Amino acid sequence: MSGEAFWANGTKDRKPYVTRVYGHRDPGYARGWHTGVDTVGYNLNHAPQAGVVIFIGYDGSYGNTIVVRANDGTTHRTAHGRPGGFLVGYGQRVEAGQPLMVQGTTGMSTGIHNHQEVKLPNGDWIDPIIWTEARLGNNPTPTNPTNPGIAGEGEDAMGREYYRHEKTGEVVVIAGQ
Repeated sequence: MSGEAFWANGTKDRKPYVTRVYGHRDPGYARGWHTGVDTVGYNLNHAPQAGVVIFIGYDGSYGNTIVVRANDGTTHRTAHGRPGGFLVGYGQRVEAGQPLMVQGTTGMSTGIHNHQEVKLPNGDWIDPIIWTEARLGNNPTPTNPTNPGIAGEGEDAMGREYYRHEKTGEVVVIAGQ
């Protein structure tokens, strides 16, 4: 299953360095677990998929944040941008790979980095690394072996182009058929 995708804090071909994995358990997080992945690598955060900017601004613990909704309904959040670092505007159409903002350390952050989340059209989070690698046609490698891409379950569906629904346990396709 391949398609349009771009590493939010890298390039189309170069994965960024992961500093905090998806699914990391911590009572400091609002949901009790890390719903995204933290990366460093480039000073710009990019749109992982083409879409429309549906939120831009300061968002509590996320700090300076941009949310892009893709045509398929997937939403991508990139957070902790530096003050004054927004490169796009609300309602703007963006292309995959387009710079969105300059990396920073706003919100609940201990250093300059990018926090990326991918939320599927049904409202479930998925490991952004698995989502991006599957879209690029690669063999997805989970960033967290104890929670490889499944919201709260700790196991994958072995095809790695799928995830297990956090509430029902049903195996759901990431994108496409």
